[in-house]
Amino acid sequence: MCIDAPILAPLKNQKEKNLSILSQINPKGKEAITLIEPISYDKQSNTTLIFAKPLTGRTHQIRLHCASINHPIVGDPLYGTPREYASAYLDSTLSNQERIRFFGSAFLCLHSYSLEFNFLEQKFHIALAKNFDSF
Repeated sequence: MCIDAPILAPLKNQKEKNLSILSQINPKGKEAITLIEPISYDKQSNTTLIFAKPLTGRTHQIRLHCASINHPIVGDPLYGTPREYASAYLDSTLSNQERIRFFGSAFLCLHSYSLEFNFLEQKFHIALAKNFDSF
């Protein structure tokens, strides 16, 4: 699956400790494309492990794209959750038990076997020793 949805980031002077920090899917945003491939599904928890490959590099891109198709990342306190829960998270008023109840986990559940990026005109690739042929 290819998610092609432009992302509008908040202006730097608008970023405060409230919901104004959130990026959003918006036609006025910058191009953002993410490839998503399901790896496995857990019926008991109703969760899917996915392989996500962002083709662009927008802030919170994978989180926002998954939430935009009604498949938020487990533990994400900002995207794909009711605004009052996100506000409570940003205000640091939630216990770990509330985070688990509201977001499915006390922590954002992201994991990567590799990271690839360009910095100062040099390409970097960091990967765990794993066979990626299954992806």
